[in-house]
Amino acid sequence: MRILKISKSYFDKFPYEKYELLPNKDEAGRQRPYVLLLSLKYKGVNRPFAIPFRSNLSEKVPPNEYFSLPPRPTTRKFRKHALQFSKMFPVNKKYYEKYNPRDNDWWFDAIRNLIERKKHEIVDMAQAYLDKCENEGYSELASKIDDIIEILDKKDDIICPTE
Repeated sequence: MRILKISKSYFDKFPYEKYELLPNKDEAGRQRPYVLLLSLKYKGVNRPFAIPFRSNLSEKVPPNEYFSLPPRPTTRKFRKHALQFSKMFPVNKKYYEKYNPRDNDWWFDAIRNLIERKKHEIVDMAQAYLDKCENEGYSELASKIDDIIEILDKKDDIICPTE
């Protein structure tokens, strides 16, 4: 599990609005970080998935659709900072980019350490979310995982051995 960015070419291929992905940049224009989980099983195939960080998640989002994190300085009142499973998506290694936090970013180091300590819980929750999607379907506002997989698989773009 690592924190990284996803390349612009991925989002050129899969526009946000059509596939219900979160924009790759935040309100200040900084590129969004993602937690990369390798080898989650979806419809019988192990695939790498990227889970976006979300600074201002609505309290109305069901608790099984996110992993709560300590609030960021930009997290508004009555909102949550989290890893949002309902917006995770399959991705291949060619779209990974290194994420460089700002210098002396103590907050990022604390979040990275928390994620590392809780990685088994995060993986279990993400897998449970995917299992639910597979068995019951996903909500209208969730990432269109099946549509993304269909396109990526046509080009042998996504199925890859785990690292």
